[in-house]
Amino acid sequence: MTSAMRLRFLPGFVAALGLALGVAVGTVPLLAAPPRAETLRAALLHGSHSEIFLVAHRGDWRNFPENSLAAIEGSIAGGMEMAEIDLQRTKDGHLILMHDPSVDRTTTGKGNVSDLTLEDIRGLRLRDGLGSPTSFSVPTLREALIVARGRILLNLDKGYRHFREVMPLLEETNTLGLVLLKGPLSVEEVITDQGILLSRVAYMPVINFGKPGAIDLLRGWLEKAKPCAVEFVFTTWSTELAEAFAECRRRGVRIWVNVLWPHLAGGLSDDLALDKPDEVYGVLLDRGVSILQTDRPRELQAYLRQRGRRSQ
Repeated sequence: MTSAMRLRFLPGFVAALGLALGVAVGTVPLLAAPPRAETLRAALLHGSHSEIFLVAHRGDWRNFPENSLAAIEGSIAGGMEMAEIDLQRTKDGHLILMHDPSVDRTTTGKGNVSDLTLEDIRGLRLRDGLGSPTSFSVPTLREALIVARGRILLNLDKGYRHFREVMPLLEETNTLGLVLLKGPLSVEEVITDQGILLSRVAYMPVINFGKPGAIDLLRGWLEKAKPCAVEFVFTTWSTELAEAFAECRRRGVRIWVNVLWPHLAGGLSDDLALDKPDEVYGVLLDRGVSILQTDRPRELQAYLRQRGRRSQ
């Protein structure tokens, strides 16, 4: 099936899914999370680190518009454990899925999200990865939670800064166990700001080894509030970083690395892995990485199967 055919097919599929779940505008069925989400959350929090988690960056954006409901559906169909989505807040206070502060790049409209109402944004259409308009509209966070509920985990990028708006939606949609929030703050800052967060929602610190104080920031998190995972950002591999990885493994904390662009993972990236997968994915697996955020989920899955690290 071509990308164009998929784009024509998904709107009807998503609509049918909504009807099957009893989802309509303004209604949210409060259903218990089905087994897959519970299994994924348990594996994230307590599972063996030999289980590799794959995170689809902005959803399955190579086949569907980024940050769309279809991209989440594509991630589910592709067997991803998690989809990363981005949040922005509209002028009238609604959280929508959008990476950029403006709608210019990814939609048929123009302007900053913060200057547009939800009604304004509802009239726009998302563009695909090549910039062509599609029939898909910009979803709200509520809609994304309902589609994902029980089927896949969601990493809410930029979610922490909207914490006060996110939490009521998670409670209302029965999806507290569905999401992973993250940020670069110290454990003291997070506890002071939203102490209840650590007991109700999975949170992951982001440690950038290109910035001063990275080791102290990591040590604080490991000693005062064991996180389920730590996201590492680094431009070069070093002895100090190797020791940090080893300490996380000793404490049972998962290591998350982004292979989206070279500057995030010491020169390693999905595109480099197309020709040299052992020198990218293989190296990271050997270093103990167990969560990989990727722009090439199918290629990475194929490599993991080849290495005997994935059955599906």
